Parts: sequence; structure tokens; C-alpha cells
Amino acid sequence: MGEFAHALEPGAFAAVFPFHVVFDPGLRIRQLGPSIVKACPELALGASWLSHFEILRPTMSEPGFEQLRERRRAVFLVRHRSTGLTLRGQIVFSDSPAVAFFLCSPHVTDLSELGALGVGLNDYPLHDASADLLFLLRSRDVAMAEAKAFAARLQQQSVDLARAKHAAETANHAKSQFLATMSHEIRTPLNGILGTTELLLRAELPASQRECVEIISASGKTLMALIGDILDFSKIEAGMMPIEARRFELRSLLREVVSMFGPAAQRQAIELRCRVAEDVPVGVVADPGRLRQILTNLMGNAVKFTEAGTVDVRVALRLTSDGDPQLLFEVEDTGVGIAPEQQARVFDPFVQVDASTTRRCGGTGLGLGISKRLTRLMGGEIGVRSEPGEGSCFWFALPLCIADSADFGDSGREAEPDADQVFDASVLVAEDNRINRRVAELMLERLGCAVELVPDGAAAVAAVADRRYDLVLMDLEMPSMDGLAATAAIRALPEPAARVPIVALTASVTSEITESCAQAGMNAHLTKPISLDALAAVLGEWTAD
Repeated sequence: MGEFAHALEPGAFAAVFPFHVVFDPGLRIRQLGPSIVKACPELALGASWLSHFEILRPTMSEPGFEQLRERRRAVFLVRHRSTGLTLRGQIVFSDSPAVAFFLCSPHVTDLSELGALGVGLNDYPLHDASADLLFLLRSRDVAMAEAKAFAARLQQQSVDLARAKHAAETANHAKSQFLATMSHEIRTPLNGILGTTELLLRAELPASQRECVEIISASGKTLMALIGDILDFSKIEAGMMPIEARRFELRSLLREVVSMFGPAAQRQAIELRCRVAEDVPVGVVADPGRLRQILTNLMGNAVKFTEAGTVDVRVALRLTSDGDPQLLFEVEDTGVGIAPEQQARVFDPFVQVDASTTRRCGGTGLGLGISKRLTRLMGGEIGVRSEPGEGSCFWFALPLCIADSADFGDSGREAEPDADQVFDASVLVAEDNRINRRVAELMLERLGCAVELVPDGAAAVAAVADRRYDLVLMDLEMPSMDGLAATAAIRALPEPAARVPIVALTASVTSEITESCAQAGMNAHLTKPISLDALAAVLGEWTAD
């Protein structure tokens, strides 16, 4: 990361990271971002970093350059001694020259706190979150290019080639780790935004206020989708995207996906149709989450780029040239269509065929690229047939693995959660973020629950040992004692406290995280941002007694 930072022009680096501090091994300040200078005007080059800032987290007895390097994977929380401004971020290091970059942003719960420091929204780096992530996504390509150039210069010297390969793998690991951290840091405030707006939209509001809240909600969901696309693309490129094999009822999944686009299609006078061939089996074995993601991407594009007409979803069986059975999915629309010379590029990442339509409808240009990569990971293929002005038909085929139909009921559909249901349940919420604690409290109270809040895992263990709860909502990342350690401690308590259902609150659900939650003794998980429907479903499942 340090090498990439030096490769940037100073102005470009300051634009990407307006709040940053660069210091040398003596902890003397060598460079400052423009926004941090505005918030803390007494900062000066050459001054000691620690004379101006106090490290709040992680706890360090004697902070020095090497001690900071040992904790480089941690999220740092520091406070400016004069103004009281709290900054949150990570420290990355460069060896040539030996400097450290503290890449941070203000850790505030109310934008008015920024105004008091003379800092405005244009100085706040949240609006650059996408640029930060896209910049980091390029890091591995840059590292690999440097590795290949190094190997070419030194020709057949295998030892130098191995060093270059190791450097590229290290850069990719650092990028993936930084993206995981950013996922948590971005989803945490989004949980407060989307959770609060959902509560407001379910309340009685004047029309003018409801319109404003709907705008906030739609913008938050768009940002959430953008972040999800970027993180998914990064995971696939890094070979970290897990593919599951689960039994599920195919027609039920199709109904769920098609119903998602019903309101949008109705607004645009589009007829949605879904047809499944009679010989398609009831139950199949595949990754339902990734299949839903591919279908959602294709249907989203079909509805987005169709002014009026129809969108057809079709599923049939076909045989490969080797005689192996496949499920063939087709999403056909009567939209604008794609020119032949552009069809070969539609599955490339960050490519958007019609820029003018994209500006009106939005999008990242990642949906089809992710769909292509997911299809290949699942052992299938994907393509498109289209004529300008005649619409498009996007298709993909996956290997067929039939599940026993006896595993499913008459419909295979699960009961829909009811966010208007009232639960007579006592719930403990362990969450270190004050805003997210309040959002969880409001949601649970709306669902009829008695709520108690604690700020960390140690307090959660003490609370469960002291009184009975029907459910514990446990954040995974907390100071003092994290959610996994707290869960293990609760499971070691005497009965009946040890049996309390515990549901993880997490910003990212990977196979590693879900496995760690299960090993610690957690019963389920909720992914941030949390919705009322998801919360009601968890309450219905784990507080039924």
C-alpha cells in the first residue's frame, strides 16, 4: 500500500484520502491531508505525532514506530488533544522510504460535530468511499504488472521471480483485508441510516416528510448495493468467493426473485412472465444465494433498460455436447437491445454499454461481470443474444443436480416474516456502536420486546449470568471482549443461562465467519444493515417457546 501511495501525485493522494497523516520512524509529521489541517490547524510538519494525538484504541503501553507496525492490522482510534476530534482508520507502512500512512476519517455520530470543527461535507471522505475501494481494487493488478516486469528484467533467475510472486500475493492479501475492514466500517453507519429510515417509513408521516425519508432510504440502499458489488467482485478476483451446494426448491426461488421486480415493472407498464418447463425437477442442488444473485442482476438490467413491453424468465432442461444435463435460464426483454460489436464487452467489469441510459437508471457496470464469474465458479456458462431496438436475451446454463423432492413440502416456500407481529420476549443487545444500539432498541420495541442494552461482550456475559433473556443479539466486533469470546463464555455458564439463543450481528457473512460463529456456540446471524422483517424472522424462530 505504501508503494502505491508514493506512486500517486500528492494532489491525487490528498483527494482520495483528505484526512491522512504521514510520519517517519521518529513519529515526526512529514505530510498532512488538507481536511485534517482544516480541522486541526495547529498541526505542523516536523512536530511529534504523539504530541498532538492520543491513541485510544488499540491499547498500547509504549507506542513507537515498530510497535505501531506490529499492530498494523488493527483499526486505530485516536483523539486530537486540543480540539477533541476523534479519528478512526488504519496505518500502512512503506519501507522505501520508511514512513507510515495513517489513513483515517472523523469518528463522529452527528455531522454537526464536523461543523463545530470548521469541516464541511466536502471535506468528509464518505463521499469518496467508492473511489477508495476502486483504487484498492487496482492494487493487485499494479503489483502483478510490477512482478512481471521484474521477472522479465532478470530473465530466468527463479529466485527473483519467486520474490516478485510473493510480493504480489502479499499486496493482494493486504487489499482483501483492507476491503473486509472497510466493509464493516461502511456497513455499520449504513445500519443506522437504513434501520432508522425503515422505522420512519412504517410510522405516520406527512407526505412531504415521507418523500424525504424515502429519498434517504433509496439512496442508502443504492449505496449498499454498490458496496456489495465492489466487495463481491474483489472476493471473486482474489479467489475468496465460496460456492455452496444446498438443496432448495427452484420454483420458489424464481417466484421470490420475480416478485422483487413487480412494483418497478408495474410503474413502467412492463409485463413480467415466468415459465418453467414441466420436466424441470422440483428440487435441485446448487448455491441458491449465488443463483438468486445472477437472476437478480439479469432481471434488474432487463427491467431497467425496457421502457415498456415484457420481461420473460424461462427455465428449461438441455443437454451439453457430452450429453450432460443442464438447467438453462433465460431472461428476455423487449428493451433497447445491444449492438453486435458491444455484446462481446458487456460481461467485462466496469463496462456500461449505453452511458446515457446508465446515467438515467444508475448502475456500477459490475453486475454482468460478477454474474459471469459466478456462473463459471458454479461450473456453467453465460451469454447474450440481442438486436438493437429488438430487445435482449441473457442466458446462463448450470450443471443439473437433482434433489429428492421428498425433502420439500407442497410448495417448498417458507413462511414470510411479519414485521407487524408482536413478540413477548426479553432481548439483550450487545453492541459497541451507540447509534446501532439505539436502532436495535427501537426496532425491538416496535416488535413488542423488552430490551436491555450493553456496550461490550464482558457486560453481556455478566448480564446473562445475572438474569434470564429469551434472546441475545451479539455484535461480533466489540472492545474489551468480542462477540465470539462472549458467546463462548456464556456457553460455559451454568444452566439454564448457557442455553440462551444467541444471534450474531455482523457486517459481513463469509463462510469463515459463519463457521466461527457456529464453533463459538451462536445459533444464527443477522447481516447489517438489519431490517425489521429479518429481525422478526429471527424472533419468530428463536423465541417461539
